[in-house]
Amino acid sequence: MRSLGVVTVSLLGLLSQEVSAGSSVAQINLLAAPQSRGTLAYVRDSAPPEFTYTTDDAQSGNWIGLFKKGMGPDTGDDDKYLGWASAPASKGRVTADADFDQCLPAGQYDAYLFRQRGPKSYPVVGPVTFSYPGNPNYHECEGGICKPVSESCGCADGQWWCPARDECIPTTKQCRDKCPKGWRVAGNSCVQDICENPLAGVQWDAYRMSIGNGLGQIPYPEPAPFLPQFNIDTLFGGTPVQPASGTVGSIGWRNGVAWITNQVLQPIPQDYFFMSWTGYLVPKHTGSYTFNMWWTDDVSYLWVGKHARSEFSESNADLK
Repeated sequence: MRSLGVVTVSLLGLLSQEVSAGSSVAQINLLAAPQSRGTLAYVRDSAPPEFTYTTDDAQSGNWIGLFKKGMGPDTGDDDKYLGWASAPASKGRVTADADFDQCLPAGQYDAYLFRQRGPKSYPVVGPVTFSYPGNPNYHECEGGICKPVSESCGCADGQWWCPARDECIPTTKQCRDKCPKGWRVAGNSCVQDICENPLAGVQWDAYRMSIGNGLGQIPYPEPAPFLPQFNIDTLFGGTPVQPASGTVGSIGWRNGVAWITNQVLQPIPQDYFFMSWTGYLVPKHTGSYTFNMWWTDDVSYLWVGKHARSEFSESNADLK
């Protein structure tokens, strides 16, 4: 009986101390077992994870945190969370995307509803174990860098990022019937869009022409600069001076030297030369374009489309 009396007195003393400190019966129960009436549930397949909750102890500092399964906090040890959300109301739906890694892998995780009290947090509800599917809108790159699937981790030249396959593919290949920026769909492939890539289609060659009747020669018998006819097949057989690609702001020859904008080409000592374009030309602006020649016996012609070859025939090269 003595020992029983001692135990009884001690228990009453403990309860008296807790109540005198201003704690209610519910608070005493909370301290004895850190759970109270409330609910916490993961919204299925949500990414980032969303939770619904209720609590009878709404406080402005309440929050929800998620942890690796089995790695949840002990009372007062809540700094190992993988993401969190404020939960100040008596009920609500929140997204735990604060301090959250969007590339968090799929797997089993635990969630808790915490009550903030002083410098520490105490779990009020939990753990609630749930299956997280991962976020299909993000992917992890080398070095742990997390990026949206619309952004590549970095593809080599001639490749582009295909989000549907989560890998780099050749720029000539489609990704779910789509092509990279600057390219367009052509059958089952991708080809460059001339409106997006004006530098891709222009190729030109300057040919120097020697006097004679052979391939690539100017066929006139007199030393005077007069030609009975320009033959495009003959002219195309000349020797290229220097090929180039891209659109240009200016192009021309002067004093025996040819240049493209600021690029000086090798001298062309002959009186006659021929310059051809293959591909297409995309003008920078609509309107009139002027072709200027430096000498009165020079001439500039422009043939477009199907007329580029069929109508390339002139009696001479004098300026008209």
